[in-house]
Amino acid sequence: MADIWPNLSLLVCGGVKLDNYRSHIQALLGTMEVDFIETYGASEGYIAFSDDLQRRDLNLVFDNGIFYEFIPNPLADPDALSIQQAVPLWEVQPHTPYAVLVTTNAGLWRYALNDIVEFSQTRSPRIEVMGRVSEMLDDYGEALYAYEAAEALARIAEEMKITIGNFTVGAQMPEHEHIPRHYWFIQVSDPIHRDTLNRLSKKLDAAIRQDNRHYAIRRDSQTLDAPKVFTVSQQQINRWLQQKGKEKAQGKLPSILHDSSDVDYFREL
Repeated sequence: MADIWPNLSLLVCGGVKLDNYRSHIQALLGTMEVDFIETYGASEGYIAFSDDLQRRDLNLVFDNGIFYEFIPNPLADPDALSIQQAVPLWEVQPHTPYAVLVTTNAGLWRYALNDIVEFSQTRSPRIEVMGRVSEMLDDYGEALYAYEAAEALARIAEEMKITIGNFTVGAQMPEHEHIPRHYWFIQVSDPIHRDTLNRLSKKLDAAIRQDNRHYAIRRDSQTLDAPKVFTVSQQQINRWLQQKGKEKAQGKLPSILHDSSDVDYFREL
């Protein structure tokens, strides 16, 4: 990147969580020292932004025509948000996942953003954007949020010294097996031996068991088998996006595969 922009010193990001791509961007930057500013803007309003280069959380904009409400531990179905209890900004608690509702002076009334946030602090409120309400894998009662999967994968990849780009995970019960399992498809910078992927699978299983009690119950009761991890290339991801009509600039690989045929597509690769 230094060959193209030798004087690059600031990168402003938005539209997708920066941490999902930070390590890849830093690898492209090499030894360049570049500051990152992350923005959380939407069509519905300007929600939050980086105001401290030493922090990963964002400063919530709460004095610019938006009244916020938050639904703790939201259900995965966005259509069910209307029946769940919400709390105002002054009643939120730190480190609890919340869905976001906004009422704005542009005319929106208790509109659901479909985003999940957690508060790192509540006085002078600061948030971390965790993922999407609809991005939950719950085909077999495991209730695994995409952000939980991403955080577990990032921790283990760092521990194993593996550089990972995109990833997606889906659940399936193949005909020749008696119970379902999760299938992870990860994009890596360097080839990985099958033994390494098997170790990665075991570590992912253990980490998610610890982080997610629903998943742990399914695994302990033997109603969900151990996960399997496979690698995919950017070319294979691009072909899938093209088949889905999502090859435009805003198209991206979802973290959760809800359709069994999509799991089949990546498994067959």
